[in-house]
Amino acid sequence: REFESEAHGVSVTINGKAMTLKPGQAQLMHALAAADIDCSAAKGRLVISLNGREAEFTTQLSDADRIEVFWTSS
Repeated sequence: REFESEAHGVSVTINGKAMTLKPGQAQLMHALAAADIDCSAAKGRLVISLNGREAEFTTQLSDADRIEVFWTSS
């Protein structure tokens, strides 16, 4: 499966927007960059979920993964 993502990329959904990541960029950090999500401008606590569970920047992605990124006030 890793070989497949290297050759064809990975299709994911970020905050409801479908996109395909370039081959070799199947990590969450690449998806955030491709979606132009600025994680450096603090607006509270940054929450990143992958398929309903909190995730790390280096989490590997698979086809059809659902990513949600938002800020909470606490």
